Amino acid sequence: MARFYINKEQISEGKVIIQGKDVNHIKNVLRMKVQDSLELCDNENTLYNGRIAGFHPNFIEVFIDTVSENQTEPDIKLTVLQCIPKGDKMSTIIQKCVELGVSEIIPVLSHRCVSRPENKKVIRWNAVSEEAAKQCKRGIIPRVTDIMSFQEAVDAADADLKIICYELENERTLHDIDFSNEKIKTVAVIVGPEGGLEEKEVEYACNKQFFPVSLGKRILRTETAAPTVAGIIMYCMKQI
Repeated sequence: MARFYINKEQISEGKVIIQGKDVNHIKNVLRMKVQDSLELCDNENTLYNGRIAGFHPNFIEVFIDTVSENQTEPDIKLTVLQCIPKGDKMSTIIQKCVELGVSEIIPVLSHRCVSRPENKKVIRWNAVSEEAAKQCKRGIIPRVTDIMSFQEAVDAADADLKIICYELENERTLHDIDFSNEKIKTVAVIVGPEGGLEEKEVEYACNKQFFPVSLGKRILRTETAAPTVAGIIMYCMKQI
């Protein structure tokens, strides 16, 4: 069943008014008709199952049949601080991280980032997040924040557990982290760009309580690292 995201302000007296780009998608792409069923999510993990009541020039009216809590959201908040890669790799990273349950993605400009886009790129990245959220039926649309410098992103990270992926770390791996600790409700992970992180950047993050970890004997591409780490964390914390 198709899923769309709404604001609570669109709900009134047992009905939802769908506006904007979703109107065209429902009418002309999905070719839905009156009485067809769809799922609506308020981006706060509440799910509304409804039926189309009527089509209008600029909006669609939907009757609400049932209201329930969405069941697809993890119990933890995982934030990925992703140093911006070249090309369109960031879109792939965002898509896969959203599918795996990541709650927030922070695009980071580290020293070795070759691509240095402007913040207008964030509009596109949030659209990618929304499409991925629809596809995997998330209860929220994970937010892609404005682009931050490495120091800004590290300073802004507020989590119970902070991890930085570092290819030169030779003592600690993800195996060494106790993910069973029930006090851990929020996790932040830093993933470097194609050229890796500078030593001084790793030192700065460690001074802000980030733990450096190795991802194994093989060096992963940056577009592989973030989804891999997200999947491992979700598995270890019993969120998959």
